[in-house]
Amino acid sequence: MDDDLLPIFKEAVELLRPDGYFFTPTRMVAADIKDVYSHIKEATDKAKKVRIFPHLELSAWPASNPHKKLLHFAMMLCNEFQHIRIHNRATFTVADMVAVAKASRSLRDVHQAPDLTWALIICPELFAHLAQAFEDVQNLGAFDHSEKTVRCRGGNLDCTNLMKDCEVRLVPAKATAPETTSSSSSPSIGPEKEKDSTAEKTYNIPLCGDGEFSGSQLLAAFLEVMVTYYWTEKLWISDVGLYDTAIPPTITMC
Repeated sequence: MDDDLLPIFKEAVELLRPDGYFFTPTRMVAADIKDVYSHIKEATDKAKKVRIFPHLELSAWPASNPHKKLLHFAMMLCNEFQHIRIHNRATFTVADMVAVAKASRSLRDVHQAPDLTWALIICPELFAHLAQAFEDVQNLGAFDHSEKTVRCRGGNLDCTNLMKDCEVRLVPAKATAPETTSSSSSPSIGPEKEKDSTAEKTYNIPLCGDGEFSGSQLLAAFLEVMVTYYWTEKLWISDVGLYDTAIPPTITMC
């Protein structure tokens, strides 16, 4: 993807969010969205994963986190969606769509950093590493405070301080997003090699502005991406080209 098209692509991705209605793209748009979220589908379909986050009681969250209740129930919502899509044929009502939209909007108010959601979509390796980290309840402690542990400078998102406490084998993700825009400058770590706590976890994120972020912001951004993914997955294909043939000419002439 060239430098002229990438900013337009980023803007389009940031505008795609649950609005309280069913997602009704055309067939071509649906295919494009499927490609954009393909690395998320790969991570959630891994070994028929029945949940994204481990079970965690609300009381286990630190009292100092002002968003603990929202983050807790958003994690439960994602786990419920994941359980349904693995075990059943998921069907959503209008009330479900409204709930998804409210969750998405609330999570955006928490992280207040669209560049974080962009990073999770454009960099498959970053998303895969976080998904692995969230599998262990012990790792959630790194994401429940407001200390600015994630920094972005010159398009490089440095998560070293945040990830160093996560005892997880970080496996390089398959590059499924646009080839020229999703890469990591951190050394490759094979599945048989334990995580090196001193290794840098820096990800190259094009068009990501400079800033500092907390673990809670990154968790909220991850949750928003997951909620949006579940919303797009239950789409209804529409064909606006059929409107002209379905509407009487007397109406279209008015």
